[in-house]
Amino acid sequence: MDALEHDYALQAQDLLKPRARGQFGPFLAVGPEDFNEPVSREHCDVSASYGTDGDALPLPLAEILSSPLAIPELSTEGLIAAACDGVVSSVSGGWLMPTTFGEEMPQISIFLVGYLPVRTDWRGAADRTELGKIDGYPALIEHPIPGQIMNSLSRTAFILFAEPKDDNPGIVLLVQAASLEKAAGVVISSLEKRIAEMGLPPNPFN
Repeated sequence: MDALEHDYALQAQDLLKPRARGQFGPFLAVGPEDFNEPVSREHCDVSASYGTDGDALPLPLAEILSSPLAIPELSTEGLIAAACDGVVSSVSGGWLMPTTFGEEMPQISIFLVGYLPVRTDWRGAADRTELGKIDGYPALIEHPIPGQIMNSLSRTAFILFAEPKDDNPGIVLLVQAASLEKAAGVVISSLEKRIAEMGLPPNPFN
């Protein structure tokens, strides 16, 4: 059995363990069977989207790229975004990132929330789930599977970049990558720079 097969065998064993559930600080970990509510309870009169099928109005790519949430690392290929009442409220995508084992494409989502705790569709085992910090920001972190040889299995983190306060929405990051901390660091650094240059987005959740 090579290293990759070894890691996937460990993953199969890990899937038999209980998943983490309940509240972890500003996050509420729920399973896919319970994830039938939005991550936050905002009212939206006019919805628009990009990269998805549905009844929402079309969202122009130029409007997405001008949003503070659209960090420059994101590839426009496969980009998904949504807007609420004229304000871009979520952007999802990936980019090619060099790692020790070659290249990988982290999958990230950056979205606005009006309330805490944030509902998270959480797949991580309870014994590998921790409320910690990544680059100083509160984060719900999925740790590696013990005994893993290669950094080959994708992990997940939800990161509270900014709390909702007064008329300003909060900002939450969802990062999924094998090199989780590295990918999260890139997203955080890029978003910090973009927010500083452009200012916080207006509150679409009236």
